[in-house]
Amino acid sequence: MVLTWWRPYWYLQHVDLRTYYYALDAAEREAFAHRAQTTIGYIQCHLITRRKIPRPSSMRKLAAASENSISLDDLLAYFYKADSHSPESQF
Repeated sequence: MVLTWWRPYWYLQHVDLRTYYYALDAAEREAFAHRAQTTIGYIQCHLITRRKIPRPSSMRKLAAASENSISLDDLLAYFYKADSHSPESQF
């Protein structure tokens, strides 16, 4: 893992998919999507918004494409944990 001086401190910690993705610049997002064998459009439309939950094999590809910044457990928590803004969490 190569770290550069301009990355914020939280970049060194485990983060969720949304935080990681939006910390990347346009070229890094394209490279991330390519390594994960998907497109930036699919990531932005379906994964960041949690409209679709990726298959286990796709989650493993996303974790590997993040170069250990996002673990498989982080992705599972991102897609399966109750969001505080969701209607189900208000009961």
